[in-house]
Amino acid sequence: MQLNEGGMYRLINVEGGTVLDLSKTDDISIVGWENNEGENQKWVLGKNSNGQWIFKNAERPIYLGVTAFGGVSTFQDGTRLAGSVEPFGWDIWPDDDNPIYFRIGNPGGQKPDLTVDLANGKHKNGTPILLWTKKPSSDKKKNQMWIFQSVF
Repeated sequence: MQLNEGGMYRLINVEGGTVLDLSKTDDISIVGWENNEGENQKWVLGKNSNGQWIFKNAERPIYLGVTAFGGVSTFQDGTRLAGSVEPFGWDIWPDDDNPIYFRIGNPGGQKPDLTVDLANGKHKNGTPILLWTKKPSSDKKKNQMWIFQSVF
């Protein structure tokens, strides 16, 4: 599958089956949630000047980013994803062994070894989505792999 700039997608975690969800209560929290067909679960892909992908929420003018402490984003294992008013760059690539699945990582072009991870692959609503060091494709858990489902 080829991803398209301007395309709208629902991101489904392969392990947990939940989707990447922007919380309607605070416009900041990014969590795994069962698919409810909500606009807050749809993301429009764009590109920044560095050629990285940006994810803009279909419901609100919020971008997929990471939490910031003291105004500075940190890039390490366990950093939570968060809504951002500023566009934030990501790399997207097909998984080495399962090319129908994608990985998202290298936040802000700063850490190529970090990927977007559904915490422990849990399917429970509200499960945090974090940055975590890339696991090999051979790992039995697929919580760092995502399906990009085209939506309209």
